[in-house]
Amino acid sequence: MANPGPAPTVDEQEQLADDPADDAASDDEAAYEGEGDADSEGSEDPDSAGTEDDGGTDRSVVSVGIDAFQLGFNPHLVSDNTELVDSIADLVLPSAFNGNFVDTDVLTSAMEVDAPVGVEQRLRYSIKDGAQWSDGTPITGADFEYLWTEMVSTPGVRNVAPYRAISKITTSSGGSVVVVDFSTRVKDWHMLFSHLLPSHLLEPGQFERVLESDIPASAGKFSVASIDQARGMITLNRNDRFWGEDPAGIDVVQLRAIRTTSQAATLLRSGQVSFVDIEPAQT
Repeated sequence: MANPGPAPTVDEQEQLADDPADDAASDDEAAYEGEGDADSEGSEDPDSAGTEDDGGTDRSVVSVGIDAFQLGFNPHLVSDNTELVDSIADLVLPSAFNGNFVDTDVLTSAMEVDAPVGVEQRLRYSIKDGAQWSDGTPITGADFEYLWTEMVSTPGVRNVAPYRAISKITTSSGGSVVVVDFSTRVKDWHMLFSHLLPSHLLEPGQFERVLESDIPASAGKFSVASIDQARGMITLNRNDRFWGEDPAGIDVVQLRAIRTTSQAATLLRSGQVSFVDIEPAQT
């Protein structure tokens, strides 16, 4: 059994000399604890309160459930012919026409003009001032010519017949005026030059592979921020360089692959997706 002696004692003078140091230590500890609280408040993850941009403003996000997708986002290839690819192309890539009407965000005019001898039909396109890709490069006649040459030289493309009737494309006015000559008449010429591609970024590559996993530049209301097939996520961001009169009203569109209808129902109930656009199943 332990038998300790009496408790140690401290002289009154020694106690008085030690008290200020103890008080200072206590003050230092309090200050340190206060700094720790401030640090913990400042280090709060901004994403925990929602999606924010660099300025700290909340960004509007819409999440959409879609069918599982494969890589390949070229809307001109038969192999990439899906509703998803066409929908993304409508949001991201510029077109000369929307249906039977000129896309006034891209062109100021598109009309048939008198053709010289030896030319069956001639069209004249005038590109709108300020029309540009998301990297700041203007849309020019080079984009029209690139799409034409690749369409007629690549096997397995969609709606190629009108492009085969083109005999020559010339540009003027710094590339903003495009004149297209045809060797045979094309009745539905408004179908031409839909979903133009950024020729300045794609020219060196093979046409069937240039949009295999990404769309490097946009000239629509949105741009492709990321494509993650492993997670089944495609993220579109609002294109801040869009020059049109009606820019996107949503900052971020997330496309999320849905594997089963029960998963779709669960995600809808929990609010993780806003709506679902998938092929019908038995349930």
